[in-house]
Amino acid sequence: MQLEVLTNYQATGDELAERCKREGGSGAICSTYRISLTNAGEAALAPGASEWSLYFHSVRRTLALMNRDDLRLEHVKGDLHRLVPLAHFPGLAQGETLQLDFLAEYWFQFESDFMPRLFTVDANGQAQVIQSTDSNSIAELVLPIEKNHSDNWKRASTDANVLATAASRFEEFSRRGVQEGDQWQSRIIPKPLKLESRGIAVDISAGLSVDGGRYRPRPSTL
Repeated sequence: MQLEVLTNYQATGDELAERCKREGGSGAICSTYRISLTNAGEAALAPGASEWSLYFHSVRRTLALMNRDDLRLEHVKGDLHRLVPLAHFPGLAQGETLQLDFLAEYWFQFESDFMPRLFTVDANGQAQVIQSTDSNSIAELVLPIEKNHSDNWKRASTDANVLATAASRFEEFSRRGVQEGDQWQSRIIPKPLKLESRGIAVDISAGLSVDGGRYRPRPSTL
């Protein structure tokens, strides 16, 4: 199982904006993403098999399945959506990958906008989490957001932000130079409503040596 952003709103053209509008996307603001489902099991999913459905969560309202007409997309409740196979679904052979391209409202800005634990439900109502998605980590599940477009991390085409890296941060702070004065010593982020600084600054340029003494456990009072 793999999830990835295809085209974020910043790169959508007129055709995709029109499709977004037809599907009810607010302000015709949409993006596209893909779920790639590979049959890694020991058995094939037979053509026309309809005794299953795929459930998934999406922080963005998913409006349409764009590249297939053999599965029906349904909004269940809240962020929960599902796909239901139709009679002409061709099945899924062992080792075969099913690519599902979706139209979603608004945009995705981070890989963490995707959620793990997609699950299937059989004809008897029994749910089974897809094993490869059963984790709190999305590192192996979601591809880098800029995989299909270098600016996919931007919210809109007019977004003038620069994606910060370790190198760009070093360059920016080097350009600022050494800060004079001692005002920085009392800075707290986030800034409190009121701050009072007392005493003198401690010079730790030579390092710190802490001796807490011998550990003595406190007697139990129970």
